[in-house]
Parts: sequence; structure tokens; C-alpha cells
Amino acid sequence: MREISEKKSGKLQVWLIFMCVFAYTVSYVSRYSYNANIVAIREYYGADNASAGLAGTFYFFAYGAGQVVNGLLCRRYNKKYCIAAALLISAAMNALLFFSPAFAAYKWLWLINGAALSVLWSSLVSVLAAHLSDGYLKQGVLFMSMSVAIGTCISYGTSALFMKIATFRAAFLFAAVLAGAFAACWFFVYDGLTKPLQSARNAERAEETAKTGQVRRIEADAGTRRKARVRGWDLAAVFIVPGVLAAIVNLIKDGLNTWVPEILKTSFGYGNSLSLTLTLVLPLLGMGGSALALWLHKKIGNFLILCGVIYLAETFAVAGITAILRSGSTGAAAGGATVALFGGVSLFSHAVNGALTSVAPMLLREKYESGKMAGILNGSAYVGSTISAYGLGAIADKSGWNGVFLLLLALSALATVLSFAVPALEKLRKKKGENETKK
Repeated sequence: MREISEKKSGKLQVWLIFMCVFAYTVSYVSRYSYNANIVAIREYYGADNASAGLAGTFYFFAYGAGQVVNGLLCRRYNKKYCIAAALLISAAMNALLFFSPAFAAYKWLWLINGAALSVLWSSLVSVLAAHLSDGYLKQGVLFMSMSVAIGTCISYGTSALFMKIATFRAAFLFAAVLAGAFAACWFFVYDGLTKPLQSARNAERAEETAKTGQVRRIEADAGTRRKARVRGWDLAAVFIVPGVLAAIVNLIKDGLNTWVPEILKTSFGYGNSLSLTLTLVLPLLGMGGSALALWLHKKIGNFLILCGVIYLAETFAVAGITAILRSGSTGAAAGGATVALFGGVSLFSHAVNGALTSVAPMLLREKYESGKMAGILNGSAYVGSTISAYGLGAIADKSGWNGVFLLLLALSALATVLSFAVPALEKLRKKKGENETKK
């Protein structure tokens, strides 16, 4: 196959980034169609909070487990078919909810939705890592991370509009149509985008190999390339400890998205309108998280140290919120400072999450299988997400929000220590090995 021009390659890579970003954005619209309307759904069916929240628990369980499974297997998937199929299944689940089935069916339909959408992240990261040149890779990382905030805003914004002019059920129809239409679009344009880029990437790797004289064990299909086995220390430093860090940061991040409106209402007397505003503002602030992670990565090469620096800033922000809540201050200054600190925590949480689940898997693509790494770390992150709503709510019922933030402060501090400790131990381990070699 003849090589494509640099200009055409650039255009194809931009379009591939757009398609992957939009695919994940659509997935957030089709997953949050329930969350954004949970109050209206609860009132429509006369369900209690626990019953209404059960669908979310089923979703997170299926999604988190699926992330790990799909991360391990995604290099074998045909991305053209599996991504289109995942979106079509999600569209079908949303379409069924549009027709208001029995409330008991919601959790099972959302379990299927979570299992289907769990295919996407590791597969999309794998597609980008396999087809983008080094010059476009960081753009892919940045925009993929923004898709979470964009999808969240679209879902909550359109749901608010539908509730005002029609019915909450219209949000399910909107998600179904959007996911179904994009699934068809992905299916028909995928080959036209990836086949020329695959040829160009193969030529680029062949040229690099010729220049350096190094033989890279990368097959023609980068999605099936073989990476060095991860053993011993690397297993802890690359997957286990980062997995713990991802779980903690998502517990904090998703706990914020769920409980900030309630905290501001009960602690400072803010009205309900602010709750909706914060739901949209927090992910918008989080959009800067990946940009922050990429900027810091230029100065800090080690990803765990990078996470440690961001976690340290987050720990100070959580400490500030904890101090305000424990002081019992309810004035405008205290409320404004708390909102600003919440914004900081959202920014830092998204930065850590982006560094672990987007930046590291893609930028370490030559050393580790990107899809596998992204799937395992994103699956670990959803352990924290699953715990956040019920776990923090239960602690708040027993110990109040002061107790919740003391726990979050302890977890953030623990994550900071872990982030710095592992690279320090690695340095000592290497130094010990060098000394033994000299002997």
C-alpha cells in the first residue's frame, strides 16, 4: 500500500481523534440519562432513595468489572465491530427505558448497559495508541479526557431541558437516537480512517528500526502487538499501586459529583438551583485536569511522582474544606471559599484520573499494551466510584459531613505518600542492584 502524504495523515488523525472523543462523549450521554433524571424517576415510580440508587450500583459493578476484562482482551477485538455493537446495545437499553418498563427492570437493563459500555474506554485508547503519530498523541490524550466532562454536561443540560418542556423520558430517547446514529457512523468510517494510518505507522516504525538498529516486537496490527511481560516490581509500580490511586481519586471525584449540592444546601443553606449549576460547573473545571497533567508531565517524567504532586495539592484543598466545615462557619465568605476549594478538588481529581487512565497508557504505549493498562486502571477507578455514593452517604448519616471529609483527607494523604514512596523504593532497589553488580 502506498504511503499517504503528511497533510492527509494529519487530517485523518484529527478525524480519528474526533471520532474516538465523540464515541466516549456519546457513552456518557447514554450512561447518565438515568443519573440526571433520578429524582424524577424516583417520584414517578414512588421509589425510595435506596431503590432508585440500586440501578447505579448495578451499572458501576458491571462497568468496573468489564473494564478489567476488556482491558485484558481488547487487543484481540475488531474495534470496528465491538465499539459499534457496544453503542447499539446501550441505545437499545435507553430505548427500553423510554417506554417506562416496570421499575424492577431498571437495574437489570442498566447492568447490561454498564457491561456494554465497559468495552469502549480500553478499545478507544488502544485505537488511538495504535494509529496516532507521536505528534498527535498528546492531543488525543487531552481531548479524550475532555469527553467525560462534555458528555456529562450534555446529559444533564438536555435532561433539564426535557423535564421543562416535555418529560424526563425524552432523555432516554435522545440518548438512544444519539448512540444508535453514532454507532452506524463509526461502523462506516472506521476503515477509511484507520487503514491508511496503519500503513503510515508501520512505515514510521520500520524507519525508526532502520535508524536505531533496534528490533521492535510490533506486529502489523498494532492492536495485537506483544508487549514485554509485566512481572514482580513492575506489576506493583505499574498496575497495583496506580490502581489504588485511581480508586481513591474516583471515590473523591464521584463523591463530589454526588454530594456537593447536598453539602452546600445543609451546611450553608444554598438553594436547589445551585445544585444544578454545580453539577455542570464541576466537570467543566475538571476539563482542565488533563491539560494540567500533560503540562506537569513535561516537567515530571515519572507518573507516580506526577500523581503525588497533584495529590498533595488536592490534600491541601480537602484539608481546607474540612477546616471550614469543622469550624461551623456559614457566612458568605466561608461558603465562597468552600465552593472554590471544591472546584480545586475537582480539577486535581480529574488531573490524577487523566494521568493514570489516559496519559500513562497512551504515552507508555511502546512499553505496555495501552488497552490493557487503560482497562485495568479504569476498572480500578470504578471501584472507588461504586463505593462513593453509598459509602460516603452512610458515613454522613452516622458522623455527618465532618466525618466524611476527615476520611477523604486521610485517603488523599495516604495516596500522596504512596505516590512518592514507590519511586523512592524503586530508586533504592536499583541502587542496591548496582552495588551488588559492582561487587
